[in-house]
Amino acid sequence: MTERDTSTRRKLNIYFALGVVMLAVLAVVGVIHFKSVVTEPSGNDVWGHLYKSRYLYEALKRGKFYPLYDDTWYNGIQLFRYWPPLSYYITAFLMFFTGGDVILAYYMLFGVYVFFGGLAFLLIGRRQGRPLFGAALAMLWFFMPENARMYVDEGNMPRMVVSFLLPYLIYFIWVYLREEKRWALAGILIFTMLITVTHIMMIAMIGIGTFLFLLFDHHRGMGVKRQIIILVTMICGILIMGVWLLPSLSGGISSMDSEAASDVMTMWMSDLSSSLNPMNRLNGHASAFYFGISVVLLSVAGILLADNRKKSGFILALVILVLTTPDVLPILRKLPMSQALWMTRFTVIAYGFFFLSLIEWNRLKKPFVVAAVLILVIDAIPSFTFERYSVPANDDGVKAAKLMKANTTQRASLMDLSGLGSYPSYGLCVDGGVSYTFGWAWQGAVTADNIMLLNQSLENEQYDYLFDRSVELGDDTVAIEKRYVGLKGKTLQDVIDSAKKSGYTLTDEKDSVYLFTLDCPDEWGVVTRYEGIAIGDYADNVTLAFPVFRSGSSSNIEDYTCDELYEYKTVFLTGFTYNNRENAEKMVKDLADHGVNVVIDMTHIPADNATRQHVFMDVTSMSVTLENAYPSLTYNGSQVLAGAFPEGMEEWNTGYITGDIKVTGEFNYEMEKLAFAATAQDSDNIKYVGLNLVYYYSVTGDGGVQEMIEDILGANSSDLPQRTIVQIAREISDEGMVITTDQTSDIPDGSYINTTLAYQDIFVSDSDISEENNLLCVKPGVTTIKFRYPMLLPGMLVSMIGLLGMVGIWIFARKK
Repeated sequence: MTERDTSTRRKLNIYFALGVVMLAVLAVVGVIHFKSVVTEPSGNDVWGHLYKSRYLYEALKRGKFYPLYDDTWYNGIQLFRYWPPLSYYITAFLMFFTGGDVILAYYMLFGVYVFFGGLAFLLIGRRQGRPLFGAALAMLWFFMPENARMYVDEGNMPRMVVSFLLPYLIYFIWVYLREEKRWALAGILIFTMLITVTHIMMIAMIGIGTFLFLLFDHHRGMGVKRQIIILVTMICGILIMGVWLLPSLSGGISSMDSEAASDVMTMWMSDLSSSLNPMNRLNGHASAFYFGISVVLLSVAGILLADNRKKSGFILALVILVLTTPDVLPILRKLPMSQALWMTRFTVIAYGFFFLSLIEWNRLKKPFVVAAVLILVIDAIPSFTFERYSVPANDDGVKAAKLMKANTTQRASLMDLSGLGSYPSYGLCVDGGVSYTFGWAWQGAVTADNIMLLNQSLENEQYDYLFDRSVELGDDTVAIEKRYVGLKGKTLQDVIDSAKKSGYTLTDEKDSVYLFTLDCPDEWGVVTRYEGIAIGDYADNVTLAFPVFRSGSSSNIEDYTCDELYEYKTVFLTGFTYNNRENAEKMVKDLADHGVNVVIDMTHIPADNATRQHVFMDVTSMSVTLENAYPSLTYNGSQVLAGAFPEGMEEWNTGYITGDIKVTGEFNYEMEKLAFAATAQDSDNIKYVGLNLVYYYSVTGDGGVQEMIEDILGANSSDLPQRTIVQIAREISDEGMVITTDQTSDIPDGSYINTTLAYQDIFVSDSDISEENNLLCVKPGVTTIKFRYPMLLPGMLVSMIGLLGMVGIWIFARKK
């Protein structure tokens, strides 16, 4: 090494050290300033993440490294199964320096983000021989528009952590791609693993973004070996975390149906008129997505002026920008892994590779480097004013949480459709807190369907259902946000009357909520008898309108036995399936002969495999389309007048029924009389109903058809299940739980007791336990349940495959 080389290296090291010091000073000063202007944790999601961090900290203090179960949220939840835990471990680690103060740890996390997120660009600048440019970009990293908004406005802690891990992954990708240093593969592997257990969707997005960067970076003559090795290494990193990853994929966001996923994709799109408008953040629209006009201008310049092999990040930035616009949504929906294409979230990936290409742009001389930094700084100025982004806890949410916490013994339910923010998920549950039917983590809740229906009952003002199912979920307090009362015509007295039917009393009223409480033991479960069961994909609609019905656990009628269905007065089949039509029809006849009222929704019967006709019990559903409202209906000789179809459903695609039947209901359609209700010729216990009438009543509550629907179902819409509250005792630890119940005269022999805890697939017991409506049911006596890590052996197998794959890549990478 020459004296000149030594001098150059010394100068680089000095500049690098100076950059580290500047970055550290920025982090410290930034924390102090951030805490002074953002006086409490900020963001729509932040309080839910702080609860998870605090819960993990308490578990670590008990010596439990990975707690499997938390009974506080959602009637019990596997808190770190569907939310990768690394961000919470980092915050919990910081809490050990703050004396357990999670709020102070939140502020410290800001400094960690600023320092460690920027440090990677210092490393790139040092290696590229441009340490000062690297230092400037390092200090700008947090303040890039979407990075700052995500931290302060969203308060999404896992994304915060991903944003300071990602630059290191980019650094190691760059080192291997440009220099083929094998040790860089270890860095790629490690940081892929870390991001996988921080935010699983983000690692999928990063994989897609990296693939595009490598695609743009490929040039003739260089081959594809390095690109392939990088991508396979990242895949191995994901697979190595299989012991955690595999359980996390059995449910959660991966189980979201395509329509829901498409709706979420739409939310994460933005018009260019907004995403490139720098005035938004100055005019009070800080929460709006802003990509950064500076990034676009410098990317265009880089594409035009930089060396071919140094412009990939510029191209990627513009491609990602285009993909955030709604115009490309129809294309994205058709792509594989479309659930992961929340496009504005790709912005941090665009920023990372964009910064890399800036540092690599060697033709950019010092005056233009200064100009580029100034352009970025000017565009980022609003990011320095944290108060613009600040989203404090909702005051009404804070008050509601305090009120409920003071009045709850077993579990609380806040019916606000999440309008009061994430604070109740924290405030209700800490510092001597109580359990909560809700939480800020719906994707992993076993009771997600229960919660969805509770919310729907609030929107529809179906208060009989809301209070009855609150008893089923073990809620001794229910708070209803005032603004929802009356939206569908109900009055406060209607709410009070419905509450009284389930044993609740209006005991308090604050600025934003009505508080209802239930007179009950400190710990209790429920024994329930339902009059009816609805089986099929549309069963939930029936239960909302007729709470005396329960939804079946399966849509396939052959998954039930006749013996268990004999217990019900009515079995309603709506959107049901079967394995063999002959067997399903035999079950229906058997139930009817046993005195069970079987009602078949002919609008939603399966198509016959051979004829493709919608036929069951030799009765056929024939398609018909009605406009705006039903025609005049005649049922059992009386005229029935229905109201208009719901808004947005003015064109009603449905069906009438034909076959060997006794018609009980008919209507005129194009000079014909068509049947919409009937019974079987040989049994009045088998009924058929068409025109989607039961669904119509469930969403409208139309009094004109109520009496008819009640007659068909053999149930009254105001009736409730028979519920008996039973005192129980629960002892819950990190390893399992012991539930003790006594056999009393109130409990029929052979009955299961609903513990009001969500049934988890990690429960293992030698006792007789079962699941009903997603809740754990036990027999009277002492029930001991152990927690078992889910899918341990398959997960370990996936991890082993990842390790073996990495060994193969490591060996292969040695070959030149």
